[in-house]
Amino acid sequence: MNNKILVFAGTYEGRKLCEYLNQKDVKLSACVPTDYAKDLLWKVKNIQIYSEQLNGAAIEDLLQQKGFNIVIDATHPYAKKVTQNIQSACNKAKTEYIRLLRDEYQSSDIDTVHDIMSAVEYLKNTVGNVLITTGSKKLSMYCSIPDYRNRLFVRVLPSPEILEQCNQLGFKGRHLIGMQGPFSHDLNVAMLKQLNCSYLVTKNTKKVGDFDEKLSAAQETGTKILLIDRSPKEIGYCLNEVIDLIEKRYGFDERKVNVTLKKEYFPLFVSSKGKSALVVGGGKIATRRILTLLKFKYEITVVSPTITKEIEILTRNNEIAYIEREFAEKDIEGYSLVVAATNDRRVNQLVGRLAKKFGIYVSVADVKEECTFYFPAVITQTDMVIGITSEGKSHKLVKEAKKKIEGVLP
Repeated sequence: MNNKILVFAGTYEGRKLCEYLNQKDVKLSACVPTDYAKDLLWKVKNIQIYSEQLNGAAIEDLLQQKGFNIVIDATHPYAKKVTQNIQSACNKAKTEYIRLLRDEYQSSDIDTVHDIMSAVEYLKNTVGNVLITTGSKKLSMYCSIPDYRNRLFVRVLPSPEILEQCNQLGFKGRHLIGMQGPFSHDLNVAMLKQLNCSYLVTKNTKKVGDFDEKLSAAQETGTKILLIDRSPKEIGYCLNEVIDLIEKRYGFDERKVNVTLKKEYFPLFVSSKGKSALVVGGGKIATRRILTLLKFKYEITVVSPTITKEIEILTRNNEIAYIEREFAEKDIEGYSLVVAATNDRRVNQLVGRLAKKFGIYVSVADVKEECTFYFPAVITQTDMVIGITSEGKSHKLVKEAKKKIEGVLP
């Protein structure tokens, strides 16, 4: 029986699949987009790894030479061109193709829009510097973004005509970067850091590996990717479904490795003694956060032009400190925990970005992807503290779990 399997394993799911297959009677090979991705496969011992970038023809040659009977595509969901190359090569080589898809929530480092105009509208509601890598053709559309001359940095081809066009639009000096690719991970990292970018705008590129380099750089620097992509939603299988298919095909016994997806958020209980917490906002959500924090020893300060009656009472009772004004960037200094809970998206985003810059735990009430911790439902008893979270996915589920736990506690 031919049991030669090739996995395109540039994602976490691809690595977990390789770890699973490594325990089975298969001849395993893997293609990864970078040397860094290759290093992450250190747990997998009996495997042939190809770490160079492969175009469509190279993938087809590899399939013909090695005679794989199954190819599993676990590349990033936005690396569309790579997936197209793999599918085309499998069709030509008559090799079975299986698409392993990631859960949608795991792409929280990417926001997707369908066109440049949508990207412009998105950026109008953000703060922070932006690196634009979508080319010069429709660059004028970005000029409607407030303060674009100071916020936006454009990376374009270094031709005299293009550079002059950019100058005419107001992109000058360090805000105009004329460079010819390819752009490596390290170069992208250096550029994002140097420009202090909060966002990277890119198209669904046709260049193999180009998106991987941008994505890894954005993840390392904490930069959000805004992806312009018109592609339809993919059809494929989740990790456990792919494993089920492999088990049925080869008649494998029960799994010997845990393939449950790892959770991103670890339940870390830290001391609040002698530490201070800042709550930006004075509405209902801010009130709930304050009441939770008051169960602990934090010294709490609230910054907001208006507050609820509950917060007003807490202030009069000297349980919290209150600063009656709009948030200012200097307010964030010196705190160990910050909550952004205003009704202004820009303010919340600014608070979150500043907190991350200073290494402060932050909860952003209106966008869970911008949080570095989630506010749990808290149950406290004399000798016990219990925190419950659904990683920001379902307040209803947390509420129900809290009620059940309270029902069984003495």
